[in-house]
Amino acid sequence: MHINIKKCSLQLKEKSKQILVKRMKKACSTRWLSFDKSVAALYQEYENVLHTLQALDKSGCTTAHGLLNRLKEGKFVGVLFILKDVLPVLSNLSKALQGGSVAFSQTVPLINATKSSLQKLLETNSPVQKFLAALDSHTNICKDLKMSTVQQQQLHRLQEQYITSVVANVEARFASSSPLLSALKIFDPLAVPESSELGFNVYGNRDISTLGQHFYQGDDYVSQKTRSSKLLAEWYQMKFNKPNIPTEIKTGKSSTTSTQWFLCHLMKA
Repeated sequence: MHINIKKCSLQLKEKSKQILVKRMKKACSTRWLSFDKSVAALYQEYENVLHTLQALDKSGCTTAHGLLNRLKEGKFVGVLFILKDVLPVLSNLSKALQGGSVAFSQTVPLINATKSSLQKLLETNSPVQKFLAALDSHTNICKDLKMSTVQQQQLHRLQEQYITSVVANVEARFASSSPLLSALKIFDPLAVPESSELGFNVYGNRDISTLGQHFYQGDDYVSQKTRSSKLLAEWYQMKFNKPNIPTEIKTGKSSTTSTQWFLCHLMKA
């Protein structure tokens, strides 16, 4: 069989091979994206991996024997289901923060949305429920898997501890930077109200104060006070002299965000 598959593989074009052949991803414990891809790959190819390990086990490979026993454990597969639902939420946050577009006004809401999505997974008990449903129907699951009531309860507790820990990690990671990131939203010119609108005079003042405290924190008290007052005055003048924003930026038809365009405009001024 292996020889036939090899002959067939040789006849395929390279592009076709890339479509048919799946490669397991290497996980990195400190990178959400790589961890997500490795879990997704194993989840999608679980049965194929089992068959491969079984074949290697029969040939006397001790490493394959150990991996096979681990992959056939109910707890292992249950954790795989939990990670498969949790990690994409973290990956989406990671991709958004690493993207080339600057949208400071969306950063804090994005972080809050991530925490909300994780909390929803916990409240609905979705990952473990999916695993138990798949276990009952033997869908994409090894038929030898068995989970006792005690083991199911342990998996529920593990899910709660893991998701709670991840939410706490996200909160801790962005706790100190959230006020600063939120303050940077004032650099979106589309959010600045018209001078005739109520609230125009105070719009952005608190955010400018936050930025001043951050960037001038190394100054002595007098210098910090002077520079912060000057920054506030410059911000007030900037609000009145809001530049003409190109139509494609206003309508969102450009790949450049309004914040990016505005910051470039400031650098050229």
